[in-house]
Amino acid sequence: MLQKLWQKCLDKLKSFLSKKKFNMWILPLQVILRSNSIDIYAPNYLVLNYVKINYLEYINNFFLSLNIDLNSINFLIGSGLNKKNKQNILLNFGNCILSKKYVFNNFIYSKSNLLAYRTSLNSCFFIPKKCKLLFLYGCTGLGKTHLINSIGNKINDIYKYDKKIVFFETEKFISNIKIYSFKNNIEIFRGYLKSANVLLMDNIHHLEKDKLSQKEFIYILDYFLNKECILVFTSYKNIYNLNLYNKIISKISSGLIIKINNIDYNIRYKFLYLNFKKNNFFLSNKNIIFISKLNILNVYKLKGILKILFIYRDYLNLSDRINIDSIKYMLYNYFDLDKNFFLVCIIQNIVSNYFKIRIVDLLSKFRYKYLIYPRQISIAISRKLTNFSLSKLGFFFKVNHSTIIYSCKKINKLCIINNYIKSEFNNLIKLVLMSKYEIFYKKKKNI
Repeated sequence: MLQKLWQKCLDKLKSFLSKKKFNMWILPLQVILRSNSIDIYAPNYLVLNYVKINYLEYINNFFLSLNIDLNSINFLIGSGLNKKNKQNILLNFGNCILSKKYVFNNFIYSKSNLLAYRTSLNSCFFIPKKCKLLFLYGCTGLGKTHLINSIGNKINDIYKYDKKIVFFETEKFISNIKIYSFKNNIEIFRGYLKSANVLLMDNIHHLEKDKLSQKEFIYILDYFLNKECILVFTSYKNIYNLNLYNKIISKISSGLIIKINNIDYNIRYKFLYLNFKKNNFFLSNKNIIFISKLNILNVYKLKGILKILFIYRDYLNLSDRINIDSIKYMLYNYFDLDKNFFLVCIIQNIVSNYFKIRIVDLLSKFRYKYLIYPRQISIAISRKLTNFSLSKLGFFFKVNHSTIIYSCKKINKLCIINNYIKSEFNNLIKLVLMSKYEIFYKKKKNI
């Protein structure tokens, strides 16, 4: 209720203030609304004193005119974004909340990303009357999102939430530009951005899709480059290789441009070792070294390795018997697309035999009850044991991706409420995994 009233208060102020005054003094404010009081956060003492002297009486009279007697209107310096009230902030424009799990202390670095790590850490400190601009680029899964979140979290730790941080995934930034441009009040969004001390934008290569957002981005860059602030942007390509306006490229090139290289052996080893330890998976150092030497280029594929190893541990109790031969089979099977397709065929065949139905019926469009459950369980098993996307699994089972999602959710729900189905699901997974081993060892024996 108070939230709507405050918006009306803003509308009233906007009606009699000039656009320049409204953007300069009112838009930078952040407001926390409580049951019988208001906390108004200003970015600095200049704004705080000006608003207090010129607009406090108006704000108080506005609420009195509505028979709302506020106990207090509190003026504070800072962003108001702390652990207790960050969910109550009025104007957040759909911006992202920094992920607390991404900090510098748990970022794994080595030669391939050491420069990016140190530069990111150094960028957290303000320099009076100077803008610090950092541009990080590299392929997916190399730690760009981890670093940009770490920068925000480190700034909050250093300055005790006294610096206002605005963090956007670029697609949300574009969405806001379109919404506020359509409503003819882009100045509101501009004012919100301009009130920040730190602007973090992840994946700015998405700006390539939208010329309007590029024009607004130029305006924002012009403002921040003449201000004491910190700007950090990430992209999967170098700024010089992005299809952006030349003005954007030239302005960003005035800052530090750092490439994050593909992960090396040391990162792979540390990542695997820490995750095995965290999940109580006791794998010999010799095996971890072997996996670390595989040509894995990003963290997402490493997570895929962990997923398949944990599945084998949980369903076949192989922790003590995993050797380099079995690791070769499990992991090359996991990353080879043709072998993954072969695995889906194994799953379809085993489920069909188990329920005594034909594969052609399992993959048909028929909606008979005796076919729906086997179809759903084979989809759920395929989703668990392979790294295929939803659309790719949909292709293999001749359904759309929403059917894949529904089937997986349905089986997961049934496994929770029905112990028989849970046991059946686990037994089928064991049959699939055992059949893979049989095929592997037969091939090995024939060789």
